Amino acid sequence: MSVDTELTRAGEDIEITVAASGFNQPVALRVGASGLLYVAERSGDIYSVAPATGDVTLLATAPGAVSAWDLHPDESTAFVASGLTGLLQIPLDGSPGSKLANLQFPVGAVRCNNVGAAVRFAELRSGGRVLEVDLAAGASGIVGRNINLARGLVIEDATGRNLVAQRGGGGQLVIPASTGAPTILFDDIGDPADLAWRDATETRLLIAESASGRVLETSPTGAGMPGALLTGLTDLWAAQPISTHRLAIGAGDSILIADLGEPDAPVVMTVPTGELFISGWTRVGVQINDPTLVMEDIDFYVKPDDSGALVSLSRDNGYDPANPTILLSAGWRTGEHLLTAIRRSDGATLGENTFEVADTWTNTKLGPALATMGETSSGPDEGTWGGPDSGDFTVPQNVGVHEAVGTRNIGVVLVDTSSARYPTGAALNTIITDLRNQLINGVASGGQTRSVRQYYRDASDRRFDIRLVGIAGPISLPNAWGSYFNMSSGRWRQNEDTDSAVISAVVAANAVAAGDGNPPVLDLSVCDSIIYVVRSVPAPPTGGADSFVWPRASRSTKSHIIGTQQLFGLQLPVPRGLARVFVPDDWEARDSRRLHETLSHELSHNLGLRDQYDKSYASGIVSRLTSQDPPGPTPRWTWEVMANERNLPMPSAAHRLMLGWIDPEDVELFNFGVIGPVDRTITLQAASAGKPDPGSNRKSAAEVRIEDGKNYYFEYRASTAGVTVDTSVPEASAVLGTEAVTREPVPTDRAQILLVPEDSDATVEQGSFIAMQDFRDKDTTSPGFENEFIVDVVSTTSDTAEVRFRYAADQKPDPGMTPWSPSTNWQSPDVLVSNSRSATDPAFRNVPWEGHDNTITAKVTNNGTSDAHDVLVKFYTKDFTFGGGTEVFLGEQKMTVPRGASRTFTCPVVWRPTSVKIPFMTVQYRQHACVVARIEPFHDPVTGIFEVTPENNEAQSNYHWMASTTASPATREVTTIVAENPFDREAVVAITVHQPHPLFRVYLDHQWVVLGPHEKKRILMMSESLLGDPRFEALFRPYMDGEHRIETTMRLSAYGDTGELCAGDLVGGVAVKVMTGLATEFRLFEVHGHGVHGIIAESATGDPVNGPVLVTVRPADPDDPRKELTARARAVNGEFRAEFGDYRDGDIVQGHYLGQALWMPCDSEEVEAGH
Repeated sequence: MSVDTELTRAGEDIEITVAASGFNQPVALRVGASGLLYVAERSGDIYSVAPATGDVTLLATAPGAVSAWDLHPDESTAFVASGLTGLLQIPLDGSPGSKLANLQFPVGAVRCNNVGAAVRFAELRSGGRVLEVDLAAGASGIVGRNINLARGLVIEDATGRNLVAQRGGGGQLVIPASTGAPTILFDDIGDPADLAWRDATETRLLIAESASGRVLETSPTGAGMPGALLTGLTDLWAAQPISTHRLAIGAGDSILIADLGEPDAPVVMTVPTGELFISGWTRVGVQINDPTLVMEDIDFYVKPDDSGALVSLSRDNGYDPANPTILLSAGWRTGEHLLTAIRRSDGATLGENTFEVADTWTNTKLGPALATMGETSSGPDEGTWGGPDSGDFTVPQNVGVHEAVGTRNIGVVLVDTSSARYPTGAALNTIITDLRNQLINGVASGGQTRSVRQYYRDASDRRFDIRLVGIAGPISLPNAWGSYFNMSSGRWRQNEDTDSAVISAVVAANAVAAGDGNPPVLDLSVCDSIIYVVRSVPAPPTGGADSFVWPRASRSTKSHIIGTQQLFGLQLPVPRGLARVFVPDDWEARDSRRLHETLSHELSHNLGLRDQYDKSYASGIVSRLTSQDPPGPTPRWTWEVMANERNLPMPSAAHRLMLGWIDPEDVELFNFGVIGPVDRTITLQAASAGKPDPGSNRKSAAEVRIEDGKNYYFEYRASTAGVTVDTSVPEASAVLGTEAVTREPVPTDRAQILLVPEDSDATVEQGSFIAMQDFRDKDTTSPGFENEFIVDVVSTTSDTAEVRFRYAADQKPDPGMTPWSPSTNWQSPDVLVSNSRSATDPAFRNVPWEGHDNTITAKVTNNGTSDAHDVLVKFYTKDFTFGGGTEVFLGEQKMTVPRGASRTFTCPVVWRPTSVKIPFMTVQYRQHACVVARIEPFHDPVTGIFEVTPENNEAQSNYHWMASTTASPATREVTTIVAENPFDREAVVAITVHQPHPLFRVYLDHQWVVLGPHEKKRILMMSESLLGDPRFEALFRPYMDGEHRIETTMRLSAYGDTGELCAGDLVGGVAVKVMTGLATEFRLFEVHGHGVHGIIAESATGDPVNGPVLVTVRPADPDDPRKELTARARAVNGEFRAEFGDYRDGDIVQGHYLGQALWMPCDSEEVEAGH
């Protein structure tokens, strides 16, 4: 029998023979030392199979249904898990069996140890156990806990540890522990059905993965990645070794024999199948069959050259020399590639293998990996919360937070699937012409000629424009609709990776055009946003609904590879950050809104603006949204383009300030909290009329500071002749009042911009006020100190409104700190971590030092008009996370902060973060932490007055550092970041990477994850530099001037998207500082009395180094309250000496070289004082 199955490592089809077939619900397969094969059926029958003849013999029958079983090494006995009947011992000579143990839960795997002295079994349940029965004594006990749906079990003979293949967690290979969670060696391995040692050396494992019909091979150490030996097997249920090159396979009702043959190539590369997506990465196992070769003799290359695919030779701490791996990253090109190993000395080919880069990603919960190369720009561009002058009551807030001035370049791509294709000829030209008109030239609407371009010109007062780079396509994706789009909240939306597939196809089309001497179909190198216009799919004749993508957009750019460039003889990938918009090709047939209206809304997401129409908030918030849909015949009305774009309303004043479309001098400032008394009348000019003329005494808006980062805005909204915005405002000649909370990440309990609350008078204004109407708001935050704030619309004309503002005097404290934001690399400037390392070298400023004493301080500034007495600041730490996370309290300090002054609060507890390495997949990472300082909501104990706002009471720093050092080869550094869903419903959490230096690479194991409400998942992040890789010498050589460190700060940000709105929200981020340079090491570190002597040198050459050295002495007991002692020294020509103070025998002494220029930091071994 021939089965369509391929040997992945050799890239060729092989013949598989059938040993026997016709088994009814076979359960497990075993290979005896005699060469016989053994199989049990679910019913209880146990058979032997002679593979040479195909003879099948019934040996015994268990008394109940079989869920799992194993064979004694002497082939005399089967150990059978039979439902809840028990673990049975069934002789294979037909004699009666016996019960070894009772079973509380179903069993998924059974394994007898190599000497036949004990049997272990693993439970098929979440929170399951591994138990052992001693066959001589009959005693049983628990040897592992917390497994999740076990389906395979092996015992490591040398250590006695268990390895379990489990279905839980998306398919995992784990090592259960007697307490706590198991160690995960590999995850995302699908649906394991069997687990076995590859051979008697116990250096490799076989996993039968039934969902994809693969037999995987992997290391028991967790090194490398599982590679596919066989693929294409249907109904796979077992894989067991017969010999080094022969496997017994259970598939369907048959037992198959696969003869793998001897590998002929000197180097064999095992590429995991189905795991490599555009811009992703995977580990490739390397088997060296030539004993004269070592890894350092081999280079690896990928064809086609222009694919953007690369091989990294760097090594992380999970690298196993006995099972070497390389890291393969995909570029823009999909389909088949050729990976070649060559001898570095003479270029001779040592081995080849093909691999596929997929254009669709099938895992709906875990996104594909991401690999970046060089400078990468993606993610948010938000300025500091409240704008650059947050906390200054003399200037407006939110100025230029999402500045959008100048011209934004827009590309359009027509996209279709095999479910429905675009027409050709004149019909296609009509579609393209309409798109061009909707975007640029204009279409007739509301008695005007309107377009997206005209909207932005009018709304921005000619400060912002768009340019159409081109319209490409149709790009015909090869698969059906469901491969690229998914149903969410009752609407079709694009998969997170669909834009990557389309961009890949555009790059391919551009490459063909260039080869023919033609211009690109779409010049992606100049595009800022891409609008994907997707062909809708009509309902099938048999019934059902149409399939069409709902308009959606991104609030930031996403990095794509848009081609390659020849640089120093290398074809290197060219990244570009592109924002996205998805719309259907027939939107106007499906909705009353015009396409140019909806594109004006969606492209505003690309500029950084959030949706303002979420109706999932509490009713008191929903009633204040800037767009309302009243019951009955009253039509829906809208004041804000981000709430509803129908009839092209302006962005509200807060948004226009953020975009840079209102100048600060055109905003009249009031302060609801600390400035008064006020009785002032101003003239507001209609928003649609643009910037007021100088000297006119007119204003574009009034900003009323309620608290730092929270403001009322009042603006006059009236139509202006010849302008396409605000032609149909909900109320003519009205002053609009909005309340804006403008920090990022945003609150999850309200929209960012709301109508001002309804006041207590008899008139229902719903946030807008015509002549002779007023808005009244009473400040009741401090009982006994109530003040009323009144806004009167005195009169209006066609383009102006006279507005009076009144507020009584007040005296309030306002102690606060600057929150974190992307613009400060997710660090608040007001919280600081200091230690002896940062005091010695400013490169380590605000970087926690694991294992050492750290002091946390917070600067609190009182911008109020009265002293803040007894302000209490509490200090916390939490996991290195994009946002959220469980906090651990450290300590607190209380102090008075005078008005207009700042005070520095110090955590009274010295923080000593752990330096333990924690296993994660194939690597280990150090547990890094964020620090938080928080002011308790402040009610002054002396005056009885509440603070202006509690919203500026928290500061946080998510900052970490790594060093990618060059030796032979360079190191790949590892950490993990916790992604958390802050919402009360399932959300996609997508991660962006911003890295500004050409010499660094970044890797994530997932670009996005789907998380349940408040669920968390740890994301692997790795970084390496190109320094020291001979292939890139021409690229890095100019940076090696010997005087400056080579470093970068990468910013990773997370967006949460529940699918209920048309764009995700920024939920948090972290920053990581990465240095690169020459690896160093302590060649000598010796302690004599109170003195230390050491020698430090380059690791590769042994040459001496210079630079600062710290010597620390700390108690061996982490609970010892004594503080760490520090002595400073300097290495000169590699040698240093230092003296330190009092210590106790047994204290830990360690040297720390802090590095200098291209020499990277290193630590000595720990030495016990007095020994």
